[in-house]
Amino acid sequence: MKTPTKKPMNNIFKPTVKMYFGSNFEEWILPELQKAKPSYKGKLVKHKLDVTMGDSEIIKKWKVKPFSISELAYILGDNLLKQPTGETGNFENTGYANIFYVRLKSGEIVAVFAGWDSFGRGWRLISDRLDDNRWGEGRRVFARN
Repeated sequence: MKTPTKKPMNNIFKPTVKMYFGSNFEEWILPELQKAKPSYKGKLVKHKLDVTMGDSEIIKKWKVKPFSISELAYILGDNLLKQPTGETGNFENTGYANIFYVRLKSGEIVAVFAGWDSFGRGWRLISDRLDDNRWGEGRRVFARN
């Protein structure tokens, strides 16, 4: 992926991309995303869960390395701008989770969930501590190549 000249995450804070934030996302992720210099070099790899798994199991199975806030800013901005109203694209738009593991400024790794909400007609962005959830079959996990 080419690094954009504009800041994609900052650009998604427009009426064209409707978003709902969970309280943890608002507290832990959003302030840093808004200040981030989006950057990601490499290719995203998508894994589809074939069984229900917890975060630790997912990280171990696919040797997932967490994204930085700057990388998450780029990835979310790039993809949500391409799917602002739930269009088909890189992100699952069926209500299933698009899961990312992100290292916070504090060093803690958290799970970030991006999911299309067809009732609210917007993207839900939520974050939880590792293993607070078990992710069901069909969810997507994004990792670096």
